[in-house]
Parts: sequence; C-alpha cells; structure tokens
Amino acid sequence: MLEHLNRVAEIGRKYGFRLLMWSDMFFHQASGGEYYVHDADIDTSVARKIPDNVTLVYWDYYSQDKAHYDRMIGAHEALAKDTWFAGGLWSWSGFAPHNGYSIGATQAALSECRRHGVQDVFLTLWGDNGGECSRFSLLPSLFYASEVAKGNADAEKIRAKFGEKYGLTFDQFMRLDLAGTPVARADRIINMEKYALYNDCMAGLLDSTLTGEEDAQFRMCAQKLEPLKNHAQWGWLFETAWALCNVLSIKADLGLKTHAVYASGDYKVLSSLIEEYEALEKALEAFYYTYRR
Repeated sequence: MLEHLNRVAEIGRKYGFRLLMWSDMFFHQASGGEYYVHDADIDTSVARKIPDNVTLVYWDYYSQDKAHYDRMIGAHEALAKDTWFAGGLWSWSGFAPHNGYSIGATQAALSECRRHGVQDVFLTLWGDNGGECSRFSLLPSLFYASEVAKGNADAEKIRAKFGEKYGLTFDQFMRLDLAGTPVARADRIINMEKYALYNDCMAGLLDSTLTGEEDAQFRMCAQKLEPLKNHAQWGWLFETAWALCNVLSIKADLGLKTHAVYASGDYKVLSSLIEEYEALEKALEAFYYTYRR
C-alpha cells in the first residue's frame, strides 16, 4: 500500500496537487488494528509514513456521542496535523432516508469538530447497496448541517428557516423517514422497507425478523405521507414513499400469514389469500411506476 501511495503522491507532487486519503488506512496501524477505538495508544512513528502532500480524512457516520468524536479527533491530532472530517447523511441503507439518525450524528460530530478547530468538513451521501434513496430526501439533514456550520445551533430557528425556504415544515419533510423507521427509532438504522420489499413471501428468508405487526405500522406510515403527495414541488418524494408503504402494508406480513395458514392445512383459508396477493400485485405495480417516474 505504501509503495502505491508514495507513487501516487509523487505524481501529485509533480503537478502541484495535495491529496486526500481516508485515515483508517494509517489509523489501523497506529492504533493496533482498530479504527473506532477510544483508548488507543497512538504509535506516532506511523505518521512518518504519510507523504508530506497527503492529508488524512477521518470518516465517521455512526455515533451520536460527542465524547466519541472528542476522543477520535484527539487521536487523529496525535497522528497527523490538519485532518479533515467526513460525516454521513444516511442515504444508502434502502429506499428511505434516515434524517433523524443523520442529524443526531452530525450535531455531535460538528460540535466536536468546532471545539477541536477542525477546519475542513464534508458530508457524504453514498449510493452503495442499490442507491434507491433520493438525495433530495436528505434535505433536512443537509440544511441542518449547513446552519450548524454557519454557527446556528438553535433547533427551532433551523426548523423555521427550513419551512420558509422549502415550502413544507421541517416536521412534514421528516415524514420521509417513516418508511425506514416505522417504529419511530431514530437511534439506529433498520432498513426494513428494503428487505421487506425484496423478501420472497414463499421462501420467507427474512420472516424471522418480523413480528406480524408490520402491516399495521406501514399502513400508519402511508396515512401520514398521503396528505403531502400532491405538494407542488416535493410531492414526488412523498408519493414514492407513500406508494412503497402501501405495498408493505400488504406484503410485510403476508409471508408469515401464508406459511401459518399453509402449516395449518386449511386450504380454504389459504386460497382466500389469493385476493391479498392480487392486491399486492396492483400496489407493487403502482409503486414501480411511481418510483420510476
């Protein structure tokens, strides 16, 4: 890795470029193999391996604990000067954004970046694992981070300014999180809206993660999203989330129900489930065209 990095750094130096590099490549060596470690005795000799035109970027999308960022930034300060910070606005776990989680992580991270004097910060919206989530659905997180970076950490003022700028209240826009957090959990990421959509009702590979109450939860989410699906500017985001929740209000528990009825041997009840499968097919087709549009 060092041979390759030194060659790239040499090319960069030739053309007057400074280079950015994720810090974990060196931090693993300096901390004894771990990245998110709080009590690492940093081996500062590793710093001598970093080319002089390479700046490290500490990336962290996961914690909502200020103390965690305080320790990690401190450890980076022992390894390299002027380290950048990259946070994460969660667009990559499924169809739904996770603004609630993202804002919590961003709030904690930026406050410690400011306290430590970190000058360079950026926020990532990755598209891996399918890239199904619209970047625009993370506007609450982006706007929040922008305001905090400008020195405005007053949550009520941020919410008010958001409503003035985007024509929907902050809380209304946050309803886009619902499909991804149908049980209102903002402290962790669960992408049920993705795996419940792809879960095969016949095979039931992921049925073990379901409680049998998910249909009702997604029905409630759809009801909260429906009033916003005709908004002139942002309706397409809400219509897509609404259509997905409509699918899951039928499908999420359908595999559990099908397997239970099949195991009971009551084929009359089993045949009556055909109506639910037909309704699911229509809802799925409606979601497909809405999402595609």
